[in-house]
Amino acid sequence: MTPMPNLSDVVHGTVVPEFRERLHRLFREELFAPHEGLTYQEKVRLTYDQMKLVNSEVPAEELTTDPHLLFALLEWTAVVSPSLFIAMVTHHATLASVRELSAGRDDVEDFVEDLEAMRATGSLLITELGYGNSHVSMRTRASLDPATGELVLHTPDPAARKFMPNVGADEVPKPATVAAQLNVGGADCGVFMVLVPLRGKDGLADGVTITPLPEMSLVPMDYAVISFDHVRVPLRNLLRDDATITEDGKFHDPLVNPDKRLVRSLTVAQSV
Repeated sequence: MTPMPNLSDVVHGTVVPEFRERLHRLFREELFAPHEGLTYQEKVRLTYDQMKLVNSEVPAEELTTDPHLLFALLEWTAVVSPSLFIAMVTHHATLASVRELSAGRDDVEDFVEDLEAMRATGSLLITELGYGNSHVSMRTRASLDPATGELVLHTPDPAARKFMPNVGADEVPKPATVAAQLNVGGADCGVFMVLVPLRGKDGLADGVTITPLPEMSLVPMDYAVISFDHVRVPLRNLLRDDATITEDGKFHDPLVNPDKRLVRSLTVAQSV
């Protein structure tokens, strides 16, 4: 990967001068003009529409191959709209974590393609309501059901609800990367990220509860609290990195130490 430039180089345009005119044209579009008198929900909807326009003009695959462009684009979005900036950072960090933790696999390409095309907007579900940023105390569970080969996600108590990603908008498909304690054969195996389609064309997935949070006028987004009631997803949705689960339910992790696995799974934080 190309080294990231100095902030001053990006700000003053010495690294990506040819990119600046593209951004000028993009952010002169009517969709980015000031919009007065919008309701809170209309502001949220506008942000997602702006994201789609940005993605149509600067595709995700282009940003993946050149982090300089991603850095510059995010800088501009932060000036245009802090809400757009937060949504863009979260989306691209989700995409990066899926790519990183599923490297060498092709069975989650449908998730990657939907995120790249922005047919769905990525979200990160790591922080839990009762534990803040103490990820060592992760309570959300992802247990392997040996009878079906599925993962079963469950929120054991109110304090373990995920807090406060932007997943509340009804009409926006949301595949989430959910940090959960993996349990195989009754044994805890460390914290892994699991792909969970929270919401699709037919509404919320079975067992997913999304509770919208109060409106936040400074940076309006569809923030929410999320819980899982024995939500079932295919085993392929486990972003297992280089860990393996055999057909007879045997788990192996070359990292061995659950603390190292936690750090590895939270590579998404490095992406952010």
